[in-house]
Amino acid sequence: MKKAKTMLIAFYNKKALGVRYLEGALLRDGHAVHTVYFKDFNSLHPRHTTQTELELLKNEITEYAPDMIGLSVMSSMYLDTINAVVEMLHNNFSIPIVCGGAFATMFPEYFMDRGVPFVIRSDGESAICQLADAIANGTNYEEIPSLCFLKNGEHIINEIGGLLNDIDGYGIPVVNGKNACFIDQDAIHYGDPQLNTRSYEVIASRGCPFTCSYCCCCNLRKLLPKGIKGVRTRSVDSVIEELIEAKKQCKHIAFIHFYDEIFPNQPGWVDKFVVEYKEHINLPFTIWTHPKMVDADVLKKLVEVGLTEVIMGIQSGSEHIRRDIF
Repeated sequence: MKKAKTMLIAFYNKKALGVRYLEGALLRDGHAVHTVYFKDFNSLHPRHTTQTELELLKNEITEYAPDMIGLSVMSSMYLDTINAVVEMLHNNFSIPIVCGGAFATMFPEYFMDRGVPFVIRSDGESAICQLADAIANGTNYEEIPSLCFLKNGEHIINEIGGLLNDIDGYGIPVVNGKNACFIDQDAIHYGDPQLNTRSYEVIASRGCPFTCSYCCCCNLRKLLPKGIKGVRTRSVDSVIEELIEAKKQCKHIAFIHFYDEIFPNQPGWVDKFVVEYKEHINLPFTIWTHPKMVDADVLKKLVEVGLTEVIMGIQSGSEHIRRDIF
């Protein structure tokens, strides 16, 4: 069986965990991967891409000549740049494009209406490998779970499937991409842009138990097939394996950010975590949580091994604002 040359493009995030998980899945399945980190992070005013940056991306695609290009679309904040990239791809190449990520999962039609032939919803590790195989070998892709595609001008949206409850099975994300580059401010830099970071970002779980009206997490959870848990937690061993690799590859790491919607609080998980983290990692770290999901005993254990900050959202103290406005 032939294997595909795939290019993955992450937008406005040099760390882009989702893309790094997909890269790992493709590499383990035997595919070649070139990852482009396009534009730097800016949560307030993401700068629109320039013609020079689009030209740099076009040159990179021409030189690599991928069989498939994957775009990670996590947010609506930078759709202007996504649309500019898609237009550039349509105008210059006939390479199949697939979009994934939170925004693409919720609005696959947005991309298919703009001529993008494929969208993958929810966890993409299995589906993107199957799609890469189908494209490389000219075989049928229509039955791939979680895949959306255009057929005779119609939107075909397959049921989400092929997801794992035991997300250790997805492996760890690629920490140091061997074939990566970063495009921003009208320049291209080769090598993984994460390597010089002082802070490493990790998620120990996927999903959130809450139903906040301003957040997409509850709607993403509703899309999960029956039998797939709304919150899926990695083992402590898997998390520590990733952090050991991060310390090895990223020589300047000074602290760790856990970006779980809610830091894991299952019985026994924290007890094992504090032992392993102290022995192998021993760096200051921050977590996100909720007052109802953590107690003083858990916080004390975490503080003893490096917890320096607990981040939580307080939208309003007014019941009227919460219930009637939000």
